[in-house]
Amino acid sequence: MFSILPCRLMRLFIALCCVSFLFSCHPPQRPVREKKDFLAIVKARTMVFIVPDKELPYMEDYKQLLPQVWTISPVKVVTYKEAALYPAASEHYTYFTLHQEVITHRYGTNTYVNMALDVPYKEAGKNRLKVKQLGLVDMYPEIGSMGIQNTKTIIEQMYTQYNIRNFSLPYMLAYLKFTQEQIETGSKLNLADPLADKVLLAQLKKSTLYVPDSLIYHRNIYAGGKEKRQSEDLFSEYKGKFQFIATADLIKLLKEKKNEPLFLFEYVQNSNTKLIRVLELRTLSTAFRFKSALSYNLKPKDMKLILR
Repeated sequence: MFSILPCRLMRLFIALCCVSFLFSCHPPQRPVREKKDFLAIVKARTMVFIVPDKELPYMEDYKQLLPQVWTISPVKVVTYKEAALYPAASEHYTYFTLHQEVITHRYGTNTYVNMALDVPYKEAGKNRLKVKQLGLVDMYPEIGSMGIQNTKTIIEQMYTQYNIRNFSLPYMLAYLKFTQEQIETGSKLNLADPLADKVLLAQLKKSTLYVPDSLIYHRNIYAGGKEKRQSEDLFSEYKGKFQFIATADLIKLLKEKKNEPLFLFEYVQNSNTKLIRVLELRTLSTAFRFKSALSYNLKPKDMKLILR
């Protein structure tokens, strides 16, 4: 009795060790997810760019200039109503379009509006259509859009009723270049990361910084969500030359084939953050970037940061 039991236990122990060894050498096979080559998918399709109703006066300019920047696939510039003619299910198109994200937490609700390139695709052996978003750009809608209650029509109303303050052709050219660079290089650049390009800022000191006249508003969420357009006094501490400019005049400057740099001020205000950028439109490069969390209205001291 005492000699048999240990032998049986020993044989059982050896058997378990063998099984463990086999599993360590040959682990259970798991399904391998298909890795999509999204650059190849994007190149094989037409990119549909949807223009908001408030930008329709510049539709021909969009059609002329966007293909000069987005060079990895054909471009189709359409209105929101026309977008239905280019269905995602056909898998022939990608879409540079608006998105909204609402995040609710114990302190309240934050609403973010952004743009990204939507790439519809299907996984191997599956019929369900999925969407990959490439590139992500923060947008700055007027405060009235934040009160949209019907979540099913948010994007439609953004395109057809409200003003997205940084949705204008000069900014879109920069955003498209940024998105294309991300797709081509596979990098994850962030347009909110701090940046001060010494070469471009040295040029800015000798140039004029153009500020769209419909861009900068002071937002007061404690007074019924009212907005007030900011005056030029906001730039009282800016150490260079600046000029407020209408979109039509800015596009004219952009279309002029000149060698001197063309600097554009950019401000994005979202739920609890402000982003400040200076773009050079001839090369679509970024000269300056600054982000401030828990503060969304511009102040004169913010302008001081650009040229020290």
